[in-house]
Amino acid sequence: MPPQLNKVELVGFCGSDFTHALSNLASNSKGLNEEKKLRISKRLKMLVEHEHYFIFKKSSLHFLASLDINSYIDLIKYRIGDIVTVDDGTNNKYYIPVDWCAKEKEFYIEHLESSLQKYHSTLERLIRDESMSQKRANESTRLYLPRGNQITADVTLDFHEFVRFLRLWYSVRAQLEIKNIAKQMLDLVADTGAFPETLEAFGLTINGDPRGPFL
Repeated sequence: MPPQLNKVELVGFCGSDFTHALSNLASNSKGLNEEKKLRISKRLKMLVEHEHYFIFKKSSLHFLASLDINSYIDLIKYRIGDIVTVDDGTNNKYYIPVDWCAKEKEFYIEHLESSLQKYHSTLERLIRDESMSQKRANESTRLYLPRGNQITADVTLDFHEFVRFLRLWYSVRAQLEIKNIAKQMLDLVADTGAFPETLEAFGLTINGDPRGPFL
């Protein structure tokens, strides 16, 4: 299988700017009349300014991310959100750094495909010749899989966790691969049209357009 880019899909979301504003007003035993609806933007900015972040936990975002193992390790390092591995990287998909020259990519593809071939042949021999259980053979032969191999992760974040994730990984200091994943997530959420005022309040968009990486 040819190399794949790391990619993210937004498979679902719950909530909106209205959800955040209504949650705040409900916590203060006030209703959301038409006049207050017109002031949602100002209210959300006030909530962010005063760090009332619990309000933003009422919305959730559900992603599927296909990414290299190295980036997956970064993804789970800080335990932000709920992350479940959908597949274990045994599907022959792999990622090649986009900023490598053609010769280095060629060397690396050779290494990856050799490792994958050894994985499959060793798995077959252990089951056929050593009478090893399928479960144990699968577990042990995964040691052959290089970090460039891709897995699929199911990622669920509430909106405040999403903001924390972006501030951590959508940064000029972040590794290129995880930064690109964070950028895809931001673009996907902005494209829903459900959170324009919340994104603006957190500084994730500027005049409606997704911002550049954090410094």
